[in-house]
Amino acid sequence: MANPIAVPGTVVPASSGVSPGGAQGLTGPVQVSADTGNIAQLGSDGLVLVPQSQIWSVRLRSYNSLAWGNPNFEIDQANVGTVLTNPASGTRLVDRWFVGRSAGLTGTVNTQKAAIAFGSGIVVPGTSYAITQGALNVVVGTAQASLAAGDYWYFFQNVEGPMMRELQQDVHSLTLLVKSSVAGLKFSVSLRDNPNTYTLVKLCTIPSANTYTLITLPSLPIWTASSSNWSVAPGTIGYQIGICLASGTTLTTATTDVWTAGNYIAASGMSNLLATAGASFTAALIQHEPGGICSQLMDLDFDTNLWRCLRYLDKSYDYAIKPGTINDNGRVSFWAAGATTAGIAPVTFSRRMAKVPTITIYNPVTGAVNSVRDGNVTDHGSATGATWTGEHGMNRVDFATATTGATQIYAHYVADTGW
Repeated sequence: MANPIAVPGTVVPASSGVSPGGAQGLTGPVQVSADTGNIAQLGSDGLVLVPQSQIWSVRLRSYNSLAWGNPNFEIDQANVGTVLTNPASGTRLVDRWFVGRSAGLTGTVNTQKAAIAFGSGIVVPGTSYAITQGALNVVVGTAQASLAAGDYWYFFQNVEGPMMRELQQDVHSLTLLVKSSVAGLKFSVSLRDNPNTYTLVKLCTIPSANTYTLITLPSLPIWTASSSNWSVAPGTIGYQIGICLASGTTLTTATTDVWTAGNYIAASGMSNLLATAGASFTAALIQHEPGGICSQLMDLDFDTNLWRCLRYLDKSYDYAIKPGTINDNGRVSFWAAGATTAGIAPVTFSRRMAKVPTITIYNPVTGAVNSVRDGNVTDHGSATGATWTGEHGMNRVDFATATTGATQIYAHYVADTGW
């Protein structure tokens, strides 16, 4: 008598007298779903496989050292979107980003954090995701067709040491979202130690005019061990990143893509943006991450961005009020105990700063710098806030002429680490 036939799909023990019937078990997938966002694959055994790299690389692919430094240029406490006309070297363009320029440069350059109208956002390429509400716009005023050997113009950020920690052990990658009015513009990106003894320079090209271009620079060489200046300590400069738009020969190197002994900000073959009046360059986002892959641009929400920038610049004015404006909102008060040239009161900064800042005092009634107003409606010049200042606050304001008696002292302040 033949063995009975089992129902297809049931488990038949080896010792059973029942014969298997039909296909055994459940049929595995034979192809991968075409649904949007699917990362699964069909394994060699015909079963579903989720690639391991999609899981373990999440942390590696979610860090931007410049995310502690206004990577999308939208925080602007110092200038609040006003045009800077040919700013001098060392001027803060927006939070965390400064201009470097030679003293003898005859060409002029104007900058501004350009506000982006609602519905016209700068988007991550391939998406509809707006990445910033204000890009850094650089526009040439007076042209300078020929550059002297020592001429240069670039903007840069000093990255604090702890933000370098995640990058220090291996190759790292840069991504830039930029545009220019000049088709085929070649500009330079540099990484330098502090002080500037070793440099890595990359030459970049924007192929089309007035079109945002995503420039990827993967697998940058590991930080050179020849420099002893790298730092991951709080309150120190870990490294400097710069974007150079014009340079003579002195700070230009023919050796790119590798670490080079010397101070350079430009690569041979780069363009001179200053050659054309009205020429522009706009930076929307810069991303610096560990590893050899340039991943998708990472968003940084406004509130987190502002909070991180407060580690380097703090002010008593409201966010949208430019320092030096006649405005009482948020002013601080000190107490002069008698006929004196000092006012005392605890003033706490918004957060602990990267290092002890320089304090600049403003008169809330006149807007004058280095001036305070007392309760007797008298202004006092030569006002400073350097006494008893620490990372988290200050306690005293000093001025030149004595008060007539005990009175309140009113002032605004800007606390600035210079980064």
